[in-house]
Amino acid sequence: MPVYEQGAVRPKGFPPTVEMLRRGIQAYRTAKGYEPRVAFPYVTMEKVLLGREFACNGTKLRISAVRFHEIAPPIADLGDVEMMSQLVIPGIAAAVAAYPFLGTGKKTEADGAATQAMRNAMGQIYMRGVIKGGEGGGRDQMNRDAALYMCEPVGTGWGPEVDFLVDPLEVTNQAKPLNLDKGEYCGGEGWEPKLTDPNEWYPGYSGALSLLAAINASGKRGGVRRLTDDLYLNKMFLPWQLVVAGLNVNSPAAQIVEQAMEKFGVTAEQLVASALGRSRHKHTFDTWIEAGMRDERIIKPTDGDSMYAWPIVSGLLTFAGLTGGVMEGIIGGLAGVPVGANMSFQFTSHAKLKEERSDADLLNPDHRFGFSDDEYGKMVRSELFDSEHIGSTLRRLGPDSQLRAFVLDAARNEVDTPGFSFRDFLREIAIAESRDPEIRKDFRFSSGSREFLNKIFLKQGWWDVRRVGQLSDFRFDQDVLYLATALTPNKWTPLAGMKEGNAHFTTESLFTGGSQTVFIMEVDSVKVS
Repeated sequence: MPVYEQGAVRPKGFPPTVEMLRRGIQAYRTAKGYEPRVAFPYVTMEKVLLGREFACNGTKLRISAVRFHEIAPPIADLGDVEMMSQLVIPGIAAAVAAYPFLGTGKKTEADGAATQAMRNAMGQIYMRGVIKGGEGGGRDQMNRDAALYMCEPVGTGWGPEVDFLVDPLEVTNQAKPLNLDKGEYCGGEGWEPKLTDPNEWYPGYSGALSLLAAINASGKRGGVRRLTDDLYLNKMFLPWQLVVAGLNVNSPAAQIVEQAMEKFGVTAEQLVASALGRSRHKHTFDTWIEAGMRDERIIKPTDGDSMYAWPIVSGLLTFAGLTGGVMEGIIGGLAGVPVGANMSFQFTSHAKLKEERSDADLLNPDHRFGFSDDEYGKMVRSELFDSEHIGSTLRRLGPDSQLRAFVLDAARNEVDTPGFSFRDFLREIAIAESRDPEIRKDFRFSSGSREFLNKIFLKQGWWDVRRVGQLSDFRFDQDVLYLATALTPNKWTPLAGMKEGNAHFTTESLFTGGSQTVFIMEVDSVKVS
């Protein structure tokens, strides 16, 4: 049950402790009837990691010690990817590579160093890996220095098939509170996290991390779809008690607040929520306040919304989310699976919300789905489509010959639309093709064609961006590995950040897997002369 202090105004208790996580996860498992199944093989993992080497910024390091702090034991069978212990090294390498840039303001250089170190470490692993997406290191094609790009192969080229979602360096905003008095809902420039007391990180800095998710791509469900990070992910993390009430990312604020009060036996003023402090969220914050919440109890950090699952299971947050990067949202959603923090989501236009700024309203469908031409192009690469503007997707499939081939191939799967035949659709396509290009680009399909095309896209495995989804809808194999490695003390987790000695680094990482085990892993790495 969430922690509610009587009479408290400003939220307290951050960061959550290991014991708080244990209690929260155990309460969830008890309610669901889950029991430990097997013991996690920590000794085996330690043996695999000891002596492994990786390179960061031209320096070679060797793992010299590994320590584990179990938070929750497995409640399902251990998977092959979860047992690939060496997969944690790329995340650790990325954090170590970015660490020297702390306090310099050089966030671009830090991101590049983290990404290159992650790539190098992946290249040493016996696997056929593929980057399916990532922020900072996973934009479409190689349009950033040192970027890990979508569909880039990683690993040795031999061995098990593994898909990756990565964010080599999450949280690059500076450590200063937001200027709420002037109505500014955005972070500052640079990367200068100098605050050392997490209790003073209100409402700004959350802590820098390296994030990695690995998914078995050779299993029954075939890994994960490609994901572009050029859109926003509008998301909502909810504790399991509210999930069973049928709430999701589009549920009205009044309904969420009412259900939370009923489930937890508190007043609206005692509830605690969080979302990034951005101008596009201002109207949503207002609806939370109108529903009875206190503005002081809505935490508005500059970044770090990928870690919301942990304070939710700890009882420090009632709900959290709203718009942010696709990759940290999906990776953060994976972390919520073993702890009962469910994430529902919907893709949203980055361009339209940026255009509207302080007038942006997530409750307005025209703002959420005002996709630009460029966004429609990026959506096609990830097999995403807009069911309300089907022509905008089709026009980006390529020449007419490719469009016809796509439709013909899909039609063989016996797509059926009552009252509208495949022949009717071909007639409309022929009319479109007969017009000159300038007229053709404004061609509008009939309602019958749109319904027919929607079914074709869905039959082919495409995702409708207007659909409210759950993480399981993204075809994740149960065999997954999640790792979050902290560079600095983290506001949302017990991770204390990295420590540097004369010739060594100590990193702390949160690990979860498909077996739903949860533990903190400390790794000592020494410089190799």
